[in-house]
Amino acid sequence: MLCSICKAREELEPTPEHVPTVIVSKVDIQRARLQLEEAGLVDKSRKIINAQFYEHKEGIDSESSRDTKNDGEKNNMAIPLLFQGTCLDCLKTACTERLQSTDFQISQQICPRARAMAPPTPYKTLVSELAKALNLKKLNSDLLVDVPRKWEIHEDLAMLPEHSFTHAPEVWEKIPKLWQLVAECLKVKRLARKAHICDNDIRESQATLLLGKNGEVVALDNGIYYSYDVLKCMYSAGNISEKIRISKWNCSQDVVVDLYAGIGYFTLPYLLKAKAKHLYACEWNPHAVHALRRNLELNNVSDRCTILEGDNQKAGLKDVADRINLGLIPTSQRGWSVAIAALKGTKGGWLHVHDNVTTKKNCSRSESWNDHGNFITTELIELAQNIHGGEWEVDVRHVEKVKSYAPHIYHLVFDIECRRKIALA
Repeated sequence: MLCSICKAREELEPTPEHVPTVIVSKVDIQRARLQLEEAGLVDKSRKIINAQFYEHKEGIDSESSRDTKNDGEKNNMAIPLLFQGTCLDCLKTACTERLQSTDFQISQQICPRARAMAPPTPYKTLVSELAKALNLKKLNSDLLVDVPRKWEIHEDLAMLPEHSFTHAPEVWEKIPKLWQLVAECLKVKRLARKAHICDNDIRESQATLLLGKNGEVVALDNGIYYSYDVLKCMYSAGNISEKIRISKWNCSQDVVVDLYAGIGYFTLPYLLKAKAKHLYACEWNPHAVHALRRNLELNNVSDRCTILEGDNQKAGLKDVADRINLGLIPTSQRGWSVAIAALKGTKGGWLHVHDNVTTKKNCSRSESWNDHGNFITTELIELAQNIHGGEWEVDVRHVEKVKSYAPHIYHLVFDIECRRKIALA
């Protein structure tokens, strides 16, 4: 309630620089702050500061409400108050009611705005809501290990790590709508959980759908649309640097072969950004082929791409390519002979060889990379001479680091130029 003075007289406003504060000793600061916060008197938008004693402004009293023990500025703190048109008498009265055993003063102080508190992270929100659903104050360590700290977002679908909510299933079953709760906390509509990639030649995804009707999503990456089913196909956002690098090339006069096309990770940058004259896309996973066809249509480049479905060893590519992409890890070595055969035998061309390279013990990173590059070129020279005949020069022109995995393991791309020493007419 406002007193009669507040109602009768013109409201007193603090200046933009100064606000009314309660000054208490450092010893009393925590207790005083809590007591004033309970009364709704603290302006939480401003910082609590060390009290400074300025020349007092007219209308703001700095006299002690009782015998204040002032040990000097260094020992006093100023708590900013919510003013809202309240007169000084009301502020004093309200503070006196709350700080009955604390010496204080009312004074104007320069209290800067406090930095806005960041909202809780989705992980913290998830942990808090799960605890509430289980009627627990907080989750113990055995349950926390089940709650994912990170996940992949694919449109409105969150892909959880493989072991999420698997260690204590009997506990999570007590929450009737667990997956709906998780989805709300992560601000998505669908949920899936990763699983080991199927250990076969096709390397199919074995992810499980937890919430939603299907795993179909569309991603916009570097201005390119990728449509795929997260339950059946893999999508690696970690290769974005290589996609961007390809996008900067001019391949308008090049026929390109992508030996491991997938859903079009590198096929689409070659066609849409690098403007490849034509591209042969090899892929044997039927789910990936389905997605690739759709992605070519989504990006309006179907007319410049030929899909060769099945094993690229049997694709019959001979003397057609100026540039070949071998985007398979941990190694693309099985495709090196196919790539050399596909190169134009009259003049050669470029191979972009993806491999995981481990830094050798007692060797520097550059030495290990150079050694692996020398190994590749030695193998390619022999393949070129056996397949096309004649003498060939094969050189690593550039090594691109895409990303690192475990310590000392790197996903690299070797840009290799393969040329006949004497070009055939």
